[in-house]
Amino acid sequence: MKLYLNYYHIDVPSLKVKTYLLLLNFIVRLLNMVKVKVNQDTCIACGVCYSLCPQVFEAGEGGKSQIVAQYRVSGSLTEGNVDESLKDCVESAKNSCPTFSITTE
Repeated sequence: MKLYLNYYHIDVPSLKVKTYLLLLNFIVRLLNMVKVKVNQDTCIACGVCYSLCPQVFEAGEGGKSQIVAQYRVSGSLTEGNVDESLKDCVESAKNSCPTFSITTE
């Protein structure tokens, strides 16, 4: 089997096809992620975000918002990558934050 990517061909042994497909699936999922950040310096711990979107946000120290462990990036409490399926949930929390402490990319 040969894969053609940007005019290059890669010979893929049949036993490794599944591995390559899994890697390709991972890359596609990564490209469809939404980057979320919480600014704890401006967060007033009102709880709006984790009330509206508990799948992504939770109360941290002092009630200030943080990203749930499942979506954290490099162990950071304030940065995460969430699946595209949660984009509406995150946007709702972001738009409802009274201090604009949530940003997305």
